[in-house]
Amino acid sequence: MASPRRLGVLGGTFDPIHNGHVLAAAAAADAFSLDRVLLVPCGEPPHKDPYGITPAEHRYAMCVLAAESDPRLAASRIEVDRPGPSYAYDTVVGLLQQYGLPDLYYITGTDSFSLIGTWHRYAELLRLCSFVVVRRPGAAPGGGPAAAVEGSRVHYLDIPGVEVSASDVRTRIRRGESVQSLVPAGVERYIRDQGLYR
Repeated sequence: MASPRRLGVLGGTFDPIHNGHVLAAAAAADAFSLDRVLLVPCGEPPHKDPYGITPAEHRYAMCVLAAESDPRLAASRIEVDRPGPSYAYDTVVGLLQQYGLPDLYYITGTDSFSLIGTWHRYAELLRLCSFVVVRRPGAAPGGGPAAAVEGSRVHYLDIPGVEVSASDVRTRIRRGESVQSLVPAGVERYIRDQGLYR
């Protein structure tokens, strides 16, 4: 695949990645004419207990499988392979250098973006890249620290509501219920074959 001219990044714990994540990535690619959207699983999420999270290699493998649904999507190991806490700032700096781009689009949800004031070096991050804040119809408009950062580029993107969360997927699997409608087919097979979340 050729080096992208317009790059999007969707980061997260992805435990597991689900159809809502894939929809957000595809919608951002459509809205901002992105050549590629990288799915970036956290290696060591700084805001979560690492002992309660599925090993990063499993989460990365599921991102690879989820990316098969759209040629614009690809999985990245940048945070899995980098030691220490996985900070968006470090990831964005690394990807801008790797691809030689002046800018990229960092895709996140309204819940995460509302907490951006707690992110590592968030003011610098807001100057480094454009943000795509994905929200469901009817969600409250954003704001917060980003609105006050000079030079920040924050775009809001409404997408159809997808009633799915990673915790819901895990709960259904523990109950022995089907998750075929909630995750990409390859991810569902991987979860079943690896015996995850049981």
